[in-house]
Parts: sequence; structure tokens; C-alpha cells
Amino acid sequence: WMKRLILIGIILAVAQQTTGINVVMYYAPTVLEDSGLTRSASLLASVTVGIAMIVFTVVGMWILGLMGRRKMMLLGFSGVAASHLGLLVSYLLPESTLRSYLILLFMLLVTAFMVTFLGTTGFLVLSELFPLPIRGFAMGASLGGLWVANSTISFLFPILAESYGSLAVFSGFMVLNVLAALFALRYIPETKGRTLEELEVELRNRYSGVVPAGR
Repeated sequence: WMKRLILIGIILAVAQQTTGINVVMYYAPTVLEDSGLTRSASLLASVTVGIAMIVFTVVGMWILGLMGRRKMMLLGFSGVAASHLGLLVSYLLPESTLRSYLILLFMLLVTAFMVTFLGTTGFLVLSELFPLPIRGFAMGASLGGLWVANSTISFLFPILAESYGSLAVFSGFMVLNVLAALFALRYIPETKGRTLEELEVELRNRYSGVVPAGR
């Protein structure tokens, strides 16, 4: 059951990267310039994304004290998926300044949902999920998975976008986030306000079929 828990942690860490946040962080100027904005406007818009990350981090810290971790994760993955859907619709519109700013708007929404609901809960949930005997190794394995996913997505995005177009790439992100929401719904318990011992008992029993998932 501990091996399964480590695998869940790795998948959860990887899912943080499949939100597409790295594409927004690393390639926002390129994406916006390709959408029709001038180079100077796309660079200025990228600064807006950076400012939004700071603001939504503060908002996420505030919400963290009010809402359960599991609910925040479900809202985060669902919101990111919906934002990618908005990007898809925007890319289908005729080229115009409005289309470019709609793409920027939905990129900001991806950032908002990721930073507010997922960035604040990702490693917090992992730290509360793993029992003490495996916490060091499990956190290290999860972090390794996160950076492998980060590197892979960052490397492949420009190649895939050039070969298949941004529409196909953002469609992939939308699907991945729907799958991540379903994964969190099925496998991630609520950890807020619970001791490590309580969670260990629940998780041990859950993988023996005693405790229903999501309780």
C-alpha cells in the first residue's frame, strides 16, 4: 500500500505540470506573438502574467485557510481544464486583436486556477499524505517526477506546437486536466485538520477495500 501511495504522489506531482503552467510561464511571449499581438505588446502581456501569479498566490494562501485541500485541487484541475477549453474556442475565431486578447485572458485564467488552487496545495498535500517512514523517499520521488514532467513539457511544447499547432497542444492539456481532476476525485483524501496517524489508517484500509475513496 505504501508503494501505491508513492505512485499516487508521483502522479499528483506530475499533474501539477500538465496544467500547462510552464507553457504560460516560459512561452507566453511566443504564444501571444503568434496569436497576432506585436512583439512589444506580447512582452508587456507576459509581465501581466507574472504579476497575476504573485496576486493569485496571495489569494490562494488566504483560501487555504477556508477550504479543504481536496476541494481546492478539484476546483483547480477543473478550472484549468475549462480555461484550456476557452483557449481552444479562442483559437478557432478569425484572427483579430480581440482573439489575441481572449487568448491572453484564458492564459491568465489558467494561471489563476493553477496558482490559487493547485500551487498552494500541491506539496502541502504530499507532505500530509505520506507516512513518516517513507516521507523522505516519497517526497524525493514526487519531486523527481515533477521535474521530469517540467523538462519534458517545456522541451516538447515548441516542437509539438510547430508540428500540430497550438490548438492541438491546448486540447491535450485540457484532456490531461480532466483526467487529473478524476484522479484527484478518486485517489486524494481530504488531509486538512487530520493527523498523520488518522490518514495512515485510512489509506492502509482504503487499499484493502475497507474505506471508500474520497472519504
